[in-house]
Amino acid sequence: GNPDGVCLDGEGLQYAFVNNDNVIDVYTEKAGLGEVTAEFAGPNGFPPVKQNLIKLDGNHVKVHYSPRHVGMYRVNVFFNDFPVEDKPREISAIDLHKIVITGPGMQSIP
Repeated sequence: GNPDGVCLDGEGLQYAFVNNDNVIDVYTEKAGLGEVTAEFAGPNGFPPVKQNLIKLDGNHVKVHYSPRHVGMYRVNVFFNDFPVEDKPREISAIDLHKIVITGPGMQSIP
């Protein structure tokens, strides 16, 4: 197989939510036969991200992952041990429980 034929997609490539299921779709139709793997690196040496790869059919793999801490994570997706992209993707993980929205129009109405 050829990693140049692999396509990555999904919201999980743009951002991630801490302690939630985030997904990266990996399409291998144009890459030939091979195995998809993923490697995550978290901020400040935090433990590895919990991940699970689910093969839906011969050409589609879903990479489910759940960062445990807020911060920037790097992800590398591999096809037959070769990186799919030239450099790792950087993904910002945020905690939805710590977001506060303030400003005009955001106060409660009696």
